[in-house]
Amino acid sequence: MAKKRLSINPFRLIAEAWAFVGNQPALIHVLVWLLIIPAILLDATDIYWPVSDVESVRQIGLMGYVLAQIVLAFLFFWGFASILLVGRRMVKSMAGRSRTSFKSVRRESMRIIVPLFFTSLLREIIIIEWSLLAAIPATLFLLSSQACRATFSPLISEIGTLMNTGTFGFLDPVLRQLPLRCGPLLLVIPLLIPAVIYQIRTVFFSMVIASEGLRYRDALRRSRNVVRGKTWTVFFVTLALTLLIYIPPTILSYGSAWLQKTAAPDFILLSTIIDNILFAVATLLFILAMTAFYGKLKKEAGRVEEIVPDVL
Repeated sequence: MAKKRLSINPFRLIAEAWAFVGNQPALIHVLVWLLIIPAILLDATDIYWPVSDVESVRQIGLMGYVLAQIVLAFLFFWGFASILLVGRRMVKSMAGRSRTSFKSVRRESMRIIVPLFFTSLLREIIIIEWSLLAAIPATLFLLSSQACRATFSPLISEIGTLMNTGTFGFLDPVLRQLPLRCGPLLLVIPLLIPAVIYQIRTVFFSMVIASEGLRYRDALRRSRNVVRGKTWTVFFVTLALTLLIYIPPTILSYGSAWLQKTAAPDFILLSTIIDNILFAVATLLFILAMTAFYGKLKKEAGRVEEIVPDVL
Protein backbone atom coordinates (compact mmCIF):
# COMPACT_ATOMS: atom_id res chain seq x y z
CA MET A 1 0.00 0.00 0.00
CA ALA A 2 1.46 3.37 -1.03
CA LYS A 3 2.23 5.81 1.74
CA LYS A 4 -0.10 8.78 1.75
CA ARG A 5 1.81 12.03 1.30
CA LEU A 6 1.12 14.77 3.81
CA SER A 7 -0.32 17.85 2.10
CA ILE A 8 -0.31 21.22 3.85
CA ASN A 9 -1.88 24.36 2.37
CA PRO A 10 -0.06 27.52 3.57
CA PHE A 11 -3.09 29.69 2.73
CA ARG A 12 -5.27 27.51 4.95
CA LEU A 13 -2.76 27.77 7.79
CA ILE A 14 -2.86 31.56 7.55
CA ALA A 15 -6.66 31.51 7.47
CA GLU A 16 -6.72 29.30 10.59
CA ALA A 17 -4.32 31.69 12.33
CA TRP A 18 -6.48 34.69 11.43
CA ALA A 19 -9.67 32.97 12.64
CA PHE A 20 -7.92 31.97 15.87
CA VAL A 21 -6.98 35.59 16.57
CA GLY A 22 -10.64 36.53 16.23
CA ASN A 23 -11.59 33.94 18.85
CA GLN A 24 -8.90 34.94 21.35
CA PRO A 25 -9.25 38.61 22.41
CA ALA A 26 -6.20 38.24 24.69
CA LEU A 27 -4.04 38.05 21.57
CA ILE A 28 -5.06 41.58 20.60
CA HIS A 29 -3.84 42.82 23.98
CA VAL A 30 -0.60 40.86 23.52
CA LEU A 31 -0.20 42.36 20.06
CA VAL A 32 -0.63 45.93 21.28
CA TRP A 33 1.13 45.90 24.66
CA LEU A 34 3.87 43.30 24.18
CA LEU A 35 4.66 43.56 20.47
CA ILE A 36 3.69 46.87 18.89
CA ILE A 37 4.45 49.30 21.73
CA PRO A 38 7.84 47.74 22.72
CA ALA A 39 8.88 47.59 19.04
CA ILE A 40 7.95 51.25 18.50
CA LEU A 41 9.83 52.29 21.63
CA LEU A 42 12.86 50.24 20.56
CA ASP A 43 13.06 52.15 17.27
CA ALA A 44 12.22 55.46 18.95
CA THR A 45 15.16 55.10 21.33
CA ASP A 46 17.46 54.69 18.32
CA ILE A 47 16.02 57.82 16.69
CA TYR A 48 15.47 60.18 19.62
CA TRP A 49 17.74 59.03 22.47
CA PRO A 50 19.58 62.18 23.60
CA VAL A 51 23.34 62.42 23.12
CA SER A 52 25.52 64.75 25.19
CA ASP A 53 29.01 66.13 24.63
CA VAL A 54 29.77 65.78 28.34
CA GLU A 55 31.64 62.51 28.96
CA SER A 56 29.95 61.66 32.29
CA VAL A 57 26.49 62.42 30.92
CA ARG A 58 27.25 60.43 27.79
CA GLN A 59 28.25 57.38 29.86
CA ILE A 60 25.05 57.60 31.93
CA GLY A 61 23.04 58.00 28.73
CA LEU A 62 24.71 54.95 27.19
CA MET A 63 23.89 52.83 30.25
CA GLY A 64 20.31 54.07 30.17
CA TYR A 65 20.08 53.30 26.46
CA VAL A 66 21.35 49.74 26.95
CA LEU A 67 18.99 49.20 29.89
CA ALA A 68 16.03 50.50 27.87
CA GLN A 69 16.93 48.20 24.98
CA ILE A 70 17.11 45.18 27.30
CA VAL A 71 13.77 45.94 28.97
CA LEU A 72 11.97 46.53 25.67
CA ALA A 73 13.51 43.42 24.09
CA PHE A 74 12.33 41.42 27.10
CA LEU A 75 8.79 42.73 26.66
CA PHE A 76 8.87 41.72 23.00
CA PHE A 77 10.11 38.25 23.93
CA TRP A 78 7.38 38.07 26.58
CA GLY A 79 4.87 38.78 23.81
CA PHE A 80 6.35 35.95 21.74
CA ALA A 81 5.93 33.57 24.69
CA SER A 82 2.38 34.79 25.27
CA ILE A 83 1.39 34.07 21.66
CA LEU A 84 2.80 30.57 21.95
CA LEU A 85 0.94 29.99 25.21
CA VAL A 86 -2.42 30.98 23.72
CA GLY A 87 -1.62 29.23 20.46
CA ARG A 88 -1.15 25.86 22.16
CA ARG A 89 -4.92 25.49 21.92
CA MET A 90 -4.33 24.94 18.21
CA VAL A 91 -2.10 21.96 19.01
CA LYS A 92 -4.11 20.19 21.68
CA SER A 93 -7.64 20.33 23.02
CA MET A 94 -7.74 22.03 26.41
CA ALA A 95 -10.47 21.76 29.00
CA GLY A 96 -12.17 24.82 30.37
CA ARG A 97 -12.97 28.10 28.70
CA SER A 98 -11.98 28.56 25.10
CA ARG A 99 -10.79 32.09 25.86
CA THR A 100 -8.06 33.23 28.23
CA SER A 101 -7.69 36.61 29.89
CA PHE A 102 -4.71 38.81 29.14
CA LYS A 103 -3.75 38.76 32.82
CA SER A 104 -3.63 34.95 32.89
CA VAL A 105 -1.64 34.86 29.67
CA ARG A 106 0.94 37.29 31.04
CA ARG A 107 1.32 35.33 34.26
CA GLU A 108 1.54 31.87 32.73
CA SER A 109 3.80 32.86 29.84
CA MET A 110 6.45 34.10 32.30
CA ARG A 111 7.09 30.45 33.16
CA ILE A 112 8.28 29.55 29.67
CA ILE A 113 10.42 32.62 28.93
CA VAL A 114 13.58 31.13 30.46
CA PRO A 115 13.18 27.71 28.75
CA LEU A 116 12.44 29.46 25.44
CA PHE A 117 15.54 31.63 25.70
CA PHE A 118 17.99 28.92 26.72
CA THR A 119 16.56 26.32 24.33
CA SER A 120 16.91 28.86 21.53
CA LEU A 121 20.50 29.54 22.64
CA LEU A 122 21.25 25.80 22.77
CA ARG A 123 19.80 25.35 19.28
CA GLU A 124 21.95 28.15 17.88
CA ILE A 125 25.08 26.64 19.47
CA ILE A 126 24.35 23.25 17.89
CA ILE A 127 23.71 24.89 14.51
CA ILE A 128 27.05 26.72 14.80
CA GLU A 129 28.77 23.42 15.63
CA TRP A 130 27.34 21.83 12.48
CA SER A 131 28.32 24.94 10.50
CA LEU A 132 31.96 24.45 11.52
CA LEU A 133 32.07 21.62 8.97
CA ALA A 134 32.06 24.36 6.34
CA ALA A 135 33.50 27.25 8.34
CA ILE A 136 36.83 25.59 9.16
CA PRO A 137 37.88 24.68 5.58
CA ALA A 138 36.52 28.02 4.32
CA THR A 139 38.64 29.89 6.88
CA LEU A 140 41.74 27.87 6.03
CA PHE A 141 41.27 28.69 2.34
CA LEU A 142 40.82 32.40 3.04
CA LEU A 143 43.98 32.43 5.13
CA SER A 144 45.92 30.81 2.30
CA SER A 145 44.47 32.88 -0.58
CA GLN A 146 45.45 36.54 -0.64
CA ALA A 147 43.51 37.12 -3.90
CA CYS A 148 40.25 35.91 -2.33
CA ARG A 149 40.77 38.03 0.77
CA ALA A 150 41.43 41.06 -1.44
CA THR A 151 38.07 40.45 -3.15
CA PHE A 152 36.03 40.15 0.04
CA SER A 153 37.06 43.56 1.43
CA PRO A 154 35.54 45.65 -1.41
CA LEU A 155 32.57 43.26 -1.56
CA ILE A 156 31.69 43.97 2.07
CA SER A 157 32.22 47.69 1.48
CA GLU A 158 29.94 47.71 -1.58
CA ILE A 159 27.22 45.75 0.22
CA GLY A 160 27.32 48.36 2.98
CA THR A 161 27.00 51.12 0.38
CA LEU A 162 24.09 49.31 -1.23
CA MET A 163 22.25 48.98 2.09
CA ASN A 164 22.84 52.61 3.06
CA THR A 165 22.28 54.37 -0.25
CA GLY A 166 20.50 51.87 -2.49
CA THR A 167 23.15 52.29 -5.21
CA PHE A 168 25.22 49.42 -6.59
CA GLY A 169 28.47 51.27 -7.31
CA PHE A 170 31.15 48.75 -8.31
CA LEU A 171 29.30 45.78 -6.84
CA ASP A 172 28.80 44.13 -10.22
CA PRO A 173 32.56 43.97 -11.12
CA VAL A 174 33.31 42.68 -7.64
CA LEU A 175 30.75 39.89 -8.02
CA ARG A 176 32.28 38.92 -11.37
CA GLN A 177 35.71 38.60 -9.78
CA LEU A 178 34.45 36.61 -6.80
CA PRO A 179 33.92 33.20 -8.56
CA LEU A 180 37.34 33.45 -10.22
CA ARG A 181 39.27 34.26 -7.07
CA CYS A 182 37.16 32.43 -4.48
CA GLY A 183 35.77 29.52 -6.52
CA PRO A 184 36.98 26.81 -4.10
CA LEU A 185 34.72 28.30 -1.41
CA LEU A 186 31.76 26.99 -3.40
CA LEU A 187 32.95 23.46 -2.63
CA VAL A 188 32.23 23.93 1.10
CA ILE A 189 28.59 24.92 0.56
CA PRO A 190 27.37 21.28 0.64
CA LEU A 191 28.99 20.98 4.08
CA LEU A 192 26.36 23.44 5.36
CA ILE A 193 23.56 20.99 4.56
CA PRO A 194 23.63 19.20 7.98
CA ALA A 195 23.30 22.56 9.76
CA VAL A 196 20.39 23.57 7.51
CA ILE A 197 18.64 20.22 8.03
CA TYR A 198 19.02 20.49 11.79
CA GLN A 199 17.65 24.03 11.72
CA ILE A 200 14.60 22.89 9.73
CA ARG A 201 13.92 19.87 11.93
CA THR A 202 14.09 21.85 15.17
CA VAL A 203 12.03 24.82 13.94
CA PHE A 204 9.07 23.81 16.16
CA PHE A 205 10.97 23.74 19.46
CA SER A 206 9.11 26.79 20.80
CA MET A 207 5.72 25.20 20.06
CA VAL A 208 6.89 22.04 21.83
CA ILE A 209 7.86 24.03 24.94
CA ALA A 210 4.51 25.83 25.06
CA SER A 211 2.24 22.89 24.24
CA GLU A 212 4.02 19.85 25.67
CA GLY A 213 6.07 21.23 28.56
CA LEU A 214 9.35 19.79 27.30
CA ARG A 215 12.55 21.76 27.75
CA TYR A 216 15.98 22.22 26.20
CA ARG A 217 17.29 19.08 24.42
CA ASP A 218 14.01 17.25 24.94
CA ALA A 219 12.15 20.02 23.10
CA LEU A 220 14.66 19.99 20.24
CA ARG A 221 14.51 16.20 20.06
CA ARG A 222 10.71 16.21 20.02
CA SER A 223 10.60 18.71 17.16
CA ARG A 224 13.15 16.67 15.24
CA ASN A 225 11.15 13.47 15.70
CA VAL A 226 7.92 15.07 14.50
CA VAL A 227 9.60 16.54 11.41
CA ARG A 228 11.62 13.43 10.53
CA GLY A 229 10.55 12.16 7.12
CA LYS A 230 8.85 15.47 6.30
CA THR A 231 11.89 17.77 6.18
CA TRP A 232 11.24 19.04 2.65
CA THR A 233 7.56 19.60 3.41
CA VAL A 234 8.45 21.65 6.49
CA PHE A 235 11.05 23.62 4.53
CA PHE A 236 8.76 24.57 1.65
CA VAL A 237 5.71 25.30 3.82
CA THR A 238 7.77 27.44 6.22
CA LEU A 239 9.29 29.28 3.25
CA ALA A 240 5.84 29.81 1.74
CA LEU A 241 4.46 31.12 5.05
CA THR A 242 7.41 33.49 5.41
CA LEU A 243 6.95 34.91 1.93
CA LEU A 244 3.15 35.14 2.08
CA ILE A 245 3.09 36.79 5.50
CA TYR A 246 6.16 39.06 5.41
CA ILE A 247 6.37 40.23 1.79
CA PRO A 248 3.18 42.39 1.93
CA PRO A 249 4.28 44.37 5.03
CA THR A 250 7.77 44.68 3.55
CA ILE A 251 6.36 46.25 0.38
CA LEU A 252 4.10 48.54 2.41
CA SER A 253 7.03 49.44 4.65
CA TYR A 254 9.16 50.50 1.67
CA GLY A 255 6.21 52.49 0.34
CA SER A 256 5.72 54.19 3.70
CA ALA A 257 9.44 55.02 3.94
CA TRP A 258 9.45 56.44 0.40
CA LEU A 259 6.44 58.65 1.12
CA GLN A 260 7.99 59.78 4.37
CA LYS A 261 11.27 60.77 2.68
CA THR A 262 9.67 62.47 -0.33
CA ALA A 263 6.47 64.02 1.04
CA ALA A 264 6.92 64.30 4.81
CA PRO A 265 10.58 64.05 5.88
CA ASP A 266 9.75 65.31 9.39
CA PHE A 267 7.33 62.45 10.08
CA ILE A 268 9.89 59.69 10.59
CA LEU A 269 8.16 58.57 13.79
CA LEU A 270 4.89 58.03 11.89
CA SER A 271 6.71 55.81 9.38
CA THR A 272 8.30 53.90 12.26
CA ILE A 273 4.91 53.34 13.90
CA ILE A 274 3.39 52.06 10.66
CA ASP A 275 6.31 49.69 10.07
CA ASN A 276 6.14 48.21 13.55
CA ILE A 277 2.38 47.71 13.42
CA LEU A 278 2.65 45.91 10.09
CA PHE A 279 5.46 43.62 11.19
CA ALA A 280 3.93 42.94 14.62
CA VAL A 281 0.72 41.73 12.98
CA ALA A 282 2.77 39.66 10.54
CA THR A 283 4.75 38.13 13.43
CA LEU A 284 1.55 37.25 15.28
CA LEU A 285 0.10 35.51 12.21
CA PHE A 286 3.38 33.72 11.43
CA ILE A 287 3.73 32.26 14.94
CA LEU A 288 0.12 31.06 14.96
CA ALA A 289 0.34 29.66 11.42
CA MET A 290 3.50 27.73 12.37
CA THR A 291 1.74 26.52 15.52
CA ALA A 292 -1.18 25.25 13.44
CA PHE A 293 1.35 23.61 11.11
CA TYR A 294 3.03 21.86 14.06
CA GLY A 295 -0.36 20.67 15.30
CA LYS A 296 -1.05 18.97 11.95
CA LEU A 297 2.42 17.38 11.84
CA LYS A 298 2.06 16.16 15.41
CA LYS A 299 -1.33 14.64 14.64
CA GLU A 300 0.12 12.89 11.61
CA ALA A 301 3.11 11.65 13.62
CA GLY A 302 0.72 10.31 16.28
CA ARG A 303 -1.17 8.28 13.69
CA VAL A 304 2.09 6.84 12.37
CA GLU A 305 3.28 5.95 15.90
CA GLU A 306 0.04 4.07 16.53
CA ILE A 307 0.81 1.88 13.52
CA VAL A 308 4.59 1.63 13.93
CA PRO A 309 5.69 2.28 17.54
CA ASP A 310 8.96 4.18 17.94
CA VAL A 311 11.38 1.72 19.54
CA LEU A 312 14.33 4.12 19.75
